[in-house]
This record gives sequence, C-alpha cells and structure tokens, in this order.
Amino acid sequence: MLGNSYSKESKLASAALLGYLERTQMTGLERITKIIPFAESEYMSLDFSAKRNLELTETLHEKKRYGSLLWVLDKCETSMGKRPLKSFIEKTSCKCWQNYTPTKCRCRAFRQCSDAN
Repeated sequence: MLGNSYSKESKLASAALLGYLERTQMTGLERITKIIPFAESEYMSLDFSAKRNLELTETLHEKKRYGSLLWVLDKCETSMGKRPLKSFIEKTSCKCWQNYTPTKCRCRAFRQCSDAN
C-alpha cells in the first residue's frame, strides 16, 4: 500500500491503523487498496478568521449554507457526496485549485481531483 519512499514511522502508523480497523470493523477492508499520506505542504493554511470571512461553508452573518462557496459548488445529490465536498473546501488542496475551472464543480470532477492527490 505504501511505497519505499515513505518513512518507517509512516509505515508503522499505517499498519497500526489497518490493524485497528481489522479488529473493530471486521469487514470491508478489501476496499482499502491505497493509503495516501497527508502532506501539509500541499494544502493552504487559513486561520479561523480567513475561513469565516471567505464564507467557504457558511455565510458570515446568517451562518447559513445558502450564499456560501459550498452552496455555489454543491451539485451533489447525496450526503455521501456533500460531506467530502465540504471537507475538500475546508482542507483546500493547492494542486486541485490550480486545475479548477467552473465546469469542474460537479461531484464527478471533485472525485477525479481528489483521486489525483
């Protein structure tokens, strides 16, 4: 799952996580085919005030989704699509936004972009 380029600590943490999942979930682990480590350098770092003022997931005054960036981009039909989209916006990957075009704001495009990372 993890190549040779990852540290010993990363491999041990992955093994511990998979062991935990195996003990607690009992099923479905065959769907885990790849582990992608989180690289902090690939994500924009925004403080709380910046996130709030940009109205990424809710409006500043009314605290509603209507009018936020998430509301504009969300064309997902299920909660299973909405949750990853919200996470994607909150933990903004620099690579994905470099390739962003307005026509890619559908869930399918989001999945392709998140699979590329």
